[in-house]
Amino acid sequence: MLHYAASSKAAAKPIEEVSLADIGLTASDAGADSSMSRVRRMYVPAKGRAQMIEGTVAEQAARLIQIINEFKGA
Repeated sequence: MLHYAASSKAAAKPIEEVSLADIGLTASDAGADSSMSRVRRMYVPAKGRAQMIEGTVAEQAARLIQIINEFKGA
């Protein structure tokens, strides 16, 4: 788990931008045309299905198993 102090330090650091030439690539090496994967569809997921599982690791695991079994109809 990332603690707040660590994440705020990371947020404060500048992000180094590099060009394709900086890393030895050309425009034909990058982008959608050279990608080995394709995005088939993008959508906003339905709201209300996500939930936070609280408790100890053992309690979280037990609740997760319960949710999976409910989903499967077991």
